[in-house]
Amino acid sequence: MAVATLYHSLGYVRAGNQAYWLAPTRVKEHLKELTRVAGDFAPALVELGRAHADGVFATTDYKLARTCFEKAAAQGNAEAKFLLAKMRLRGWGEKASPEAITEIRAMADQGMGEAAYYIGHLYYWGTKEAPGIVKDPAVAFKYIRLAAEKGHPQAVVNLALCYEHGIGTPVNYPLAAKVYWAAWELGYIEGRNRVRKLMGFVKID
Repeated sequence: MAVATLYHSLGYVRAGNQAYWLAPTRVKEHLKELTRVAGDFAPALVELGRAHADGVFATTDYKLARTCFEKAAAQGNAEAKFLLAKMRLRGWGEKASPEAITEIRAMADQGMGEAAYYIGHLYYWGTKEAPGIVKDPAVAFKYIRLAAEKGHPQAVVNLALCYEHGIGTPVNYPLAAKVYWAAWELGYIEGRNRVRKLMGFVKID
């Protein structure tokens, strides 16, 4: 029963942390349960740390978040290593370390979905936090597509937006509709409505 509870709550909290498309009250309930049963299970520690670092479904507590990530990273968890690097880059609970971007970019180039999504986000907006990164839609698209191919939910949505509005790539309504549908299947409620809207611009032979 404890194992079933662990995985059930872990799945719920992970979905909330990745996309924020779930009811906050339910996520908070599962977050409380996950805190109770997580133990030293690395994937659970990652989601607990993420929740406290982001402060969306839990009180922001960088010290607790870092402790969770460090425990998971010590077990070889790649997500935890990325999140520790992100905390160093942004100066969350410690002095900012701009050189952490090199570590994050390497993770992205090696195919880590979350790292690729983050690098894509930085190139879309531009940032002063990381050396060598300026606003570049084409590079942003490259990393967003990579993250989407790895199944990152928000990256899938953003990839659809890129195809719809021509961000870093030519406008492609059929592809945008296809990717929005994939986003809907991942839980993005608005995805189906976006497909319906775009179908009016798709030529059917």
